[in-house]
Amino acid sequence: MIGELAAITSAICWATAAVMYKSAMDEKSVDPVSVNFVRLIPVSIFLFFLVWGMGKLWQIWYLSMTHLTYLILGSIMALGLGDSVYFLALKYAGVSRGVAISSTYPLFTAVIEIALRRERLDPFKLIGIVMIVLSLIHISEPTRPLYISYAVFCL
Repeated sequence: MIGELAAITSAICWATAAVMYKSAMDEKSVDPVSVNFVRLIPVSIFLFFLVWGMGKLWQIWYLSMTHLTYLILGSIMALGLGDSVYFLALKYAGVSRGVAISSTYPLFTAVIEIALRRERLDPFKLIGIVMIVLSLIHISEPTRPLYISYAVFCL
């Protein structure tokens, strides 16, 4: 139950933040990359003090060079590149469409995991991939006929 509550809380935080980010970028010519940079400064300071206050700062030393490299490269991909283009999506596609489309990352996670980590494609993953693709088709065309929207909803 704690995991589910954490997931819902996370979703509420992300939804609220998306609206706030979009509002910040409504200012004349604020660049999404600049918004990403500005938000990471206070977050880094907050997380440093949170981890330090919990007495967990020493855990960083347990990471091997390989795992530290994965962590750094993953952070550059997610926080640097991913979040910057996420802000670009919020600015130009709007909050509802930008968030919905960017939330399809499990599709790409499954494909990358299958390709790089040789994970098995089981029927549940395949069904999930098909549902994400159909949802993307539905989201990308807001003027889609109602019967197609209903068919996607039923899946």
